[in-house]
Amino acid sequence: MTLQWTLIAGCLYVEIGVTVMLLIPLISPRLWQRLFRSRWLGMITGYAKFYFWAAIVVLVFVFGDSFRNHRKYSDSVRGQELKMSIETRMMAQAKMFRAQRNLYISGFVLLLAFVIGRLVVLLSDKADLMNRLESSQSTAMAPTKAQQQETRQSEPTTARRRNTNTVEDK
Repeated sequence: MTLQWTLIAGCLYVEIGVTVMLLIPLISPRLWQRLFRSRWLGMITGYAKFYFWAAIVVLVFVFGDSFRNHRKYSDSVRGQELKMSIETRMMAQAKMFRAQRNLYISGFVLLLAFVIGRLVVLLSDKADLMNRLESSQSTAMAPTKAQQQETRQSEPTTARRRNTNTVEDK
């Protein structure tokens, strides 16, 4: 593999690792949200969006180039299989294999870039919803707790009044 395809394959391996990390259920969405909203990541975010879209543009060009190579080699192998010698056919099939491999690698890298972006958005949204749920539940429980506290405080005085009323009645 050339240096270009080695780097793209490395990006694929990193993206697979990041996707697996984002999908691990042991790490809560709140922890991911804290990480996504950290100061350190906040400083990088402005530049990261630019570099992300620049990388997407490069990957689209690489994907287009690999698709073109795939078409070129598949057409040459199909059209002249009978006229080729065994060595030439093997070389043509090796080139076609490389073209297919490069097409799949670049396609998966491009796809996983969008999947990771969507996973980050979904994890942040889930953490926001969990925080809203907690605040709604605490807001809804506040009057109930206050009423329970009033009931507890008024019970001893009511019991004392009953006791004094029964003593006075005798």
